This record gives sequence, C-alpha cells and structure tokens, in this order.
Amino acid sequence: RIEKNVLGIEMDGEILRRDVPQTTVSFCSHRLVFLPGNEQDTRREFMKRAADYLIETALQRLTANRIQKTQLEQQQRKLLQQKAGLLKKAQIGFESLAGPATAEPVDLNTLERQLQDLETELNQLRADPATLDKHLATVATTLSEPEKYLAIEPASLTLDHTNTKVPADSPRIANTLTFQEIVIAKNQRVAALFVRFPSSELLPQPDFFKEAQRLLHSVR
Repeated sequence: RIEKNVLGIEMDGEILRRDVPQTTVSFCSHRLVFLPGNEQDTRREFMKRAADYLIETALQRLTANRIQKTQLEQQQRKLLQQKAGLLKKAQIGFESLAGPATAEPVDLNTLERQLQDLETELNQLRADPATLDKHLATVATTLSEPEKYLAIEPASLTLDHTNTKVPADSPRIANTLTFQEIVIAKNQRVAALFVRFPSSELLPQPDFFKEAQRLLHSVR
C-alpha cells in the first residue's frame, strides 16, 4: 500500500475548491501466493511461512552478533598494536639495549595513563565466546516474542472513485475497504486478502513452444 499527499480539487456545496490537501492510496506488486486446493491448506501454508520467517530473523540476529564480535576483535588488534607502539617508544625492553637512544624522552606517567586507558578499553571489548546455548537462547527468544517481528493488523480505508481518502461520514460517494495487513519488522506492510475462485476459471498453462512455432510460421 502506497499513500501520497497531493493537492486536489473538492466540491464544497456549489463551490469548487482547488489545492485541497488530499491523500491518495494505491496498491502495487499484486501477487497470488499459497495456492493449495482448499482453505485449510492455505492457512497451514501461511503459518508455515510465518514460522520460517521467524527462524530466518533469529539467524539474522546470530549473524549480526557474529559480525559485531568480529568488529570488536579487529578493534582489539588495533589497540594491541597501539600498545606495542607505546612500549617500543618507551624503550623499556631488551630491544632498546641494541639500538640508539630515543631523541625525545617519553613521559612515563603519561605513557602509564595511556596504557591503562588502553587496557580498560580492551577489557570492555572482550566479549564472552559464543556458545551453542547462547545461539539456542537467541532462537528461543525470537520465537517466544513473534509480535516484535511479525504481526497482522486490521486496516480500513474509505476511498472515492479516484482512490482518494475521504472521511467515513463524508457525503461523497465512497467505498470502505476492510482487509488485513502483515507487518514485517515494523517497517514493511503487506496487504493480504484470502480469495477463492474455481480452478476451472484459471487460464490454461501456455505452450510456449507452440506459440513460438505459430509466430515463426506467421513471419514466413
């Protein structure tokens, strides 16, 4: 469902008003999905897809945690390199005995504070290793709180013949649409309707080979 704020025209009694703020509604990307032979199987397939989506969401959370852990490890290596650089600059190891003395003296108190700050940051970055129990807990938490990731909400729209929203008590000729919306992760909405039609009314499966032959002969 796509809603747009536009400026339109509107009759106010016998007066035609222009540049009236209005909201138009349109639906796009229409699809027929879950097409078993009866309603019960359709609903069962719908529930199966919902469960698959929740499991996929849980796996995405695990992947995000792993990526975050990798980023922390990279930052940890960077801090360790900084620490090694500070120690080398201070010339407090045996390596300093074989090389020339540093031209610039190092403030040991400042160095100690920098090293302490680095150690504190490293301790904050150290994360507990991921375990199977934590992975299972993440999946269980996601499945036990489905309303955070997937929901079905009722929707009602009153529209005129141009698909413009009108108040429910408006004297203008309009129709009220009532349907369900699937809300995915609180930022995507999909309008859903259960429909039924006889299979005999479906168009036959096209034979592309015969169609290609027909076009080929028509060209000749």
